[in-house]
Amino acid sequence: MPETQRQTQGIEFLRRLEEFVEQHEFPRRVIDSVVELRRELEQEDSLFEAEKSLLKVQELLNHIDRKYSADTMQETVLPEETISLEEIKGSLEETLKQLHQKNGLVTEKYKSEQSHAKTELENDMREILHTQGEYNRLRNGGEFCNYMTDVEQNYCTRAGQLLQACAEDLLQNCEQAAVKIKSLFTSIKTKQFQMSQRSIFQQYDSRYDLIRQKTHAMATQLAGEQNAVRQWAVECVPFLTQAKKKTEKKRNLLLIIPPVIAIAAVLVFQLVFAENLNAAESETATVDTATAAVEETLNSGTETTAVQQAVEAFGHTAQDTIEKAGDTVQDTAEVVADVRDRMVNQIVVIAAVGIYLLYVLVIIHKAKQWYCEAAGNYLAPEINKFLKETTIWQDTQQKCTTLHTELEEIYRTLVMEMLSSSNYQEQIPVNSEAQQFQMLKKEWKTIR
Repeated sequence: MPETQRQTQGIEFLRRLEEFVEQHEFPRRVIDSVVELRRELEQEDSLFEAEKSLLKVQELLNHIDRKYSADTMQETVLPEETISLEEIKGSLEETLKQLHQKNGLVTEKYKSEQSHAKTELENDMREILHTQGEYNRLRNGGEFCNYMTDVEQNYCTRAGQLLQACAEDLLQNCEQAAVKIKSLFTSIKTKQFQMSQRSIFQQYDSRYDLIRQKTHAMATQLAGEQNAVRQWAVECVPFLTQAKKKTEKKRNLLLIIPPVIAIAAVLVFQLVFAENLNAAESETATVDTATAAVEETLNSGTETTAVQQAVEAFGHTAQDTIEKAGDTVQDTAEVVADVRDRMVNQIVVIAAVGIYLLYVLVIIHKAKQWYCEAAGNYLAPEINKFLKETTIWQDTQQKCTTLHTELEEIYRTLVMEMLSSSNYQEQIPVNSEAQQFQMLKKEWKTIR
């Protein structure tokens, strides 16, 4: 439900009352009562509840009025209070000095709070030293740089949050200073100034909103100005690439040696087997020649008898039968031997292939270890050196200081322009604290 006009007027009135009690250093319980009532009125979403909250404003004013009852009675006999232009300037300078001191404490606070972001950046960078788990990132220069860029971006995000929080606290201090400054201007009695006062405050509020936006934009811009980690990562890529090439060369050499040795062994074996076969064939030819000579000698001898011929015929028949049986057995044995040789050869080939595949897996695993060791041995000291020499931390601290300095310079200009936007006399009559409160009471009667 949108605010009613009375509710909006009540909220604005309580803001001014809050500024008044803070400026004149009322007890904390009075200030808290005003703040709580304003927040309560801001949160009311029904007309009935809003009216109930508005009724509490008069009770609060009556409670505060007790402090001024005696002072108000003496107003007629006291001489009129005045303040000089130099005193106004002095009051503004004192308020700005206090603002500078408070903002200095805020800046130092956030400078020290960056230690958490610093620790996270260091841990994230050292995470790459778990080389076995980060093997794929280390082997690819682009992936390595992207990882470090993400690490840096995470730091910039944290630094940005730090700067935004710093900016908000600095602005809160400026708003607290504005309470004192507005109270100072509100106390001035000069009718000419009072007529232009509302315009001055409106200009202040409008320009302060721009200052707030500009300050947060500045914090965002400062947080994004960082590229040191990525630049360092780019400089590491040549070594990682060279280490990768060396490891792959060593791996490929070890993978090709066993096949080369096997092929050479097969060639040697075939050569030796061929020489042995030729020698065996030569011996067989010699035996056949000798046998033929013996048979020829026997045939040229005396004629055999009939009995001898019969015996020889029978012997030839028996020999033929035995030779056929022997041939059959020999053929069977050769088939069995051939099958056996083929199975043995297949088993040998399968075993050799299995052993080689296992060898390949071992070499690939060892090559990964070699590369990870080389990368880890290189990156560990490089990361330590970078973290020791980098100015990232000092840059972030300087950004807090820059934010502080820029904001105070703009704010000082705004405040001093408030002083120069109206015509002041050398001696300016001012309302006393009691008179200021009476003016607030009259304002509330108009609203009520």
